[in-house]
Amino acid sequence: MTPSNSSSSAALPAPRAARRDAALRVGAGPRPRSCAGCREEAPRAQLLRLVLGPEGALLPDLAGGGFGRGVWVHPSPRCLALAAPRGAAKSLRAEVVTRPEQLTEAIRSAASRRVAGLLASARRSRSLAVGSSAVAEALAQERVAVLVVGTDARAAAEAPTIERAVAAGLALSWGSVESLGHLCGRPAVAVLAVTDEKIAAALRGAVGLANLQGYEARAAVVEPHAGTALREVASLEDG
Repeated sequence: MTPSNSSSSAALPAPRAARRDAALRVGAGPRPRSCAGCREEAPRAQLLRLVLGPEGALLPDLAGGGFGRGVWVHPSPRCLALAAPRGAAKSLRAEVVTRPEQLTEAIRSAASRRVAGLLASARRSRSLAVGSSAVAEALAQERVAVLVVGTDARAAAEAPTIERAVAAGLALSWGSVESLGHLCGRPAVAVLAVTDEKIAAALRGAVGLANLQGYEARAAVVEPHAGTALREVASLEDG
């Protein structure tokens, strides 16, 4: 006779049974984590993982699955300033030597590499419109999930179609026209349009982190989608 579910539950050790029951609950997910800066709990999708590297350095783990001891932190200037080094050192019970400005720069660099990887992925999957004409066509066809405009692309940013996209919350500012062009095999590109929703969601989070301001600038607002898109950032592959 096949054992009933209740019998199999009784045969499991209590910790294993508890884990299994939690996994079977509708809507169950990873437990919240405490921010090493403000100490408040939040879902992991709203936090950034930091890993303790060699000689007490804190390293950003954008994918959230890196090896090593780590802490979680809100990707905001205030929480990063509180976490590095004191908050992280307290959570890890280890020496942390990274200063807030060093951590902010490390996050920006890692996020910029992530943005480049996501745009390359969009190009390979034919989910990228390159240049003003192609972008205007994609906008007219309502296929655009997000725009990426070069930070020095003033003329493109002032075009009526782009201004309307900015007003609608569809545009992100990242990179130079030269760096965007390099990603697309051209000398310079002012604007790109991503048509894949999943890549677009990840780009919002990555660009928010790439443009992260230091606490010394009193930047109270991070890109609105940065925290909620971290799960999408982690789920996508660069290659």
